Amino acid sequence: FFFKQKTAYEISACLVGSIVRLETKNEQSKYYFITPCAGGLRCQVALNNHLIIITAITPASPLGQTLMGKYKDDIILFSVAKNHTSSLVSAIY
Repeated sequence: FFFKQKTAYEISACLVGSIVRLETKNEQSKYYFITPCAGGLRCQVALNNHLIIITAITPASPLGQTLMGKYKDDIILFSVAKNHTSSLVSAIY
């Protein structure tokens, strides 16, 4: 028997290596790359003729802890500087 590890795409859950799109109540999209280390890095990427910013986060960060194991269409709740925010996990790549 050979064990083939499933990808995040096949599992459809937020894992290390996933790019996650979150949508806020005012329909703004934010993209996050879950990386094993070195969170905080931001980069611009062209996606469908639009420039998007992807922010690297680690599973140990507050947002990373909230996202790990979540699925598409889950609603997440997290706090940043005493501001409580809810977002929809609208896509996992």
